[in-house]
Amino acid sequence: MTCVCDIGELSDVRSLYRWAAEHGCRVGYLGADLQNQAVYGATRGPHTRVARDPGSDPHPRALVWQSPLEHLEAGA
Repeated sequence: MTCVCDIGELSDVRSLYRWAAEHGCRVGYLGADLQNQAVYGATRGPHTRVARDPGSDPHPRALVWQSPLEHLEAGA
């Protein structure tokens, strides 16, 4: 049987770092979830493990929205 993709969530970031050390890979920041918690992940071959940090996201992205009506050309 071929393993195409194996994604699992670990209980905390410390467990993710332990898993990454055991499998010889690095932990990277993936972004924030819908609750604004930072999500970290590590991948080795087809296996990826992720963990959420219970604090708020350390890299918040600014929410920017511009109305298309603000930039209408004259006479349009």
